[in-house]
Amino acid sequence: MKNSKVEKKSAPKREPFIITPLTVSQPLGKYTLGFIAVLFFLLSFLFYGNTLLNDYALDDAIVINNNDFTKKGIAGIPDILTSDSFAGWLKKDLKLIAGGRYRPLPQITFAIEYEIIGGENPLISHAINVILYAACVISIFFFLVRYCLPLPIAFLAALFFLIHPIHTEVVANIKGRDEILPLLLSTLSLFTLFKGLEKTNLAYRLSYWVGSFILFFLSLLSKENAITFLAIIPITFFCFTRAKIKEVILLTLPYLVLVSIYLIIRYNIVGLGGEQIVDVINNSYSKATTSQKYATIFYVFTHYLHLLILPHPLAWDYSYQEIPYKELYYPSVIFSFILHFGFPLLGLKYLYHKNPIGWSILFFYASISIVSNIFINIGGFMAERLVFQGSLGFVTTIAIIFYYYYCRLSNILRAPTLKVISYVGLGIMIWLCWYKTFERNKDWYNSETLVARDVQVTNSAMIFKSRAQTFLNKADAEKDSLKRREYQRQAIPYLKRAVEIYPEFYNPLLNLGKMYYVLGDTVNAEKYWDRAYRINPHDTDIVKYTEILGQVYYKRAERAFFKGNIDSAFYNLQKTVYFDPKYATAWSNLGFCYNLKGQYDKAIEAYLHATRLEPKMVDYWYYLGAIYFNTGRLLQAQEAWRKVVELMPNHPQANAGLQSIQQALQKQNQ
Repeated sequence: MKNSKVEKKSAPKREPFIITPLTVSQPLGKYTLGFIAVLFFLLSFLFYGNTLLNDYALDDAIVINNNDFTKKGIAGIPDILTSDSFAGWLKKDLKLIAGGRYRPLPQITFAIEYEIIGGENPLISHAINVILYAACVISIFFFLVRYCLPLPIAFLAALFFLIHPIHTEVVANIKGRDEILPLLLSTLSLFTLFKGLEKTNLAYRLSYWVGSFILFFLSLLSKENAITFLAIIPITFFCFTRAKIKEVILLTLPYLVLVSIYLIIRYNIVGLGGEQIVDVINNSYSKATTSQKYATIFYVFTHYLHLLILPHPLAWDYSYQEIPYKELYYPSVIFSFILHFGFPLLGLKYLYHKNPIGWSILFFYASISIVSNIFINIGGFMAERLVFQGSLGFVTTIAIIFYYYYCRLSNILRAPTLKVISYVGLGIMIWLCWYKTFERNKDWYNSETLVARDVQVTNSAMIFKSRAQTFLNKADAEKDSLKRREYQRQAIPYLKRAVEIYPEFYNPLLNLGKMYYVLGDTVNAEKYWDRAYRINPHDTDIVKYTEILGQVYYKRAERAFFKGNIDSAFYNLQKTVYFDPKYATAWSNLGFCYNLKGQYDKAIEAYLHATRLEPKMVDYWYYLGAIYFNTGRLLQAQEAWRKVVELMPNHPQANAGLQSIQQALQKQNQ
């Protein structure tokens, strides 16, 4: 697509820059702009109005329901400004999730809401999200139509952005405000900067620039994504103005300073993001080789494009193994490499010729660069919310192509026919997007409805674990024992599927053992608790559960002893000390069994375990001394029985044993 040629005339000296859009647009009256703004506002509520009926879901608990700082209201703002954004939720366990987060502005809005409303009110929070989304769409349109594109293309770009179903996660999930605010504020910052450059009065120009800097800094405080505007600002100036490279650099430098200030503040509050997370659920590439990592990253770029072109099916989680690791030689990966090296090069070519398609392509890649896992580990493979800003570049490209072919077809088809075809096609697209968005909003009613839907279309271990958790929560709240057991049974298939996908998934393994135990199946309880124990033997939960299992085996050992079945008792005691290594009595009885079997060294080792756990238990020392004595280790026997006498001076067997040892040692000396 070629730009209309611009005559080589020097720009008037008093004009700071000249806009060079794709085509010359007609002057817009305030009524036209006002009508379009109202239209976008109403459409936003048409598409997302049913979210007002929704409750809180998923990550809303992180920033609202279970966040101590938010619940303080305005009094919590100092804590919000000086802490990791998850600190009010995780407290001291910030290392559980990869990367640091410093996004105080969205959380401040939640705290203010909490203060004003006097508690939780999802309806108000959802309404604010929709209003902010509408404001974001309107600001995008105003900026594009005023400084970048003619009215038809700017309108289509903003409309396509508004109706795209991939945005449901951002709008329907209240926590998604940290995606809306950065794009809204960054767009307003750009608009204000361009507006200031129109002013010839230095005071006016400076006031607009200061406003632009403030808006941009606020966007940085909303989420790190705004940093990508360091690339977007210069390509916007280069594409849509006559500014020279030097001028573009000078205009961008103040924003670079703001980013530097932000990063210094961020570093002093959250550091570099904590330790590397090895758990694949919170760090999707932790099990991948270097080649697998980058092969999968490029494949993910194509998956983003797939969802932008055909947003189905949608899911809230794309962690392990929703996207299996790829190899560099896979055809899909080779295709992705070609595609995602080719598109940016094409974008640079078009940008060089000041073609808006170049700007929109590079806008997309600049936006997703920070969430691509190439430069920063974001924890997961991808997420629909992470392409929210980048989708503006995609829909702008589509709008330009749509308008280009509309103009080409206008030379072939009659105007009425072309309009009917275009309006019908556009109407069908809007209806399909509305239907998909409206239905997806229902899925986001709460965490349970969302997970129940997404578990049908994904292969994410996390989603299956979350689905199981909904039944476990119901079981914990249920007083009727029969219903409680039914919920527990319903959780098991989802827990099993989670560990099939990720065999080392600790939490589902722990819960599988628990469910089987309460259902009376100790064989399966042992199977899953043993796997959990091997993964994390020091966790307080698995220690508690394995101690319970140890008690089960110890009781079996006791019954076997009473029946004279030493082999069964021996087996169950081994199980007991494996699952409850701090059970001193079990170690002592195990030593007794080893002694009966003639395995004296192991018997001694077992009794030593018992004495370390309960050093004041007389019997353990006595039996230890007896084995030493019977195996001819007189000095060790003497030491053990002296310990017995020290604890119980009148112990007859120990005293007699010491006398025997003394006599034996005297004979040896003679």
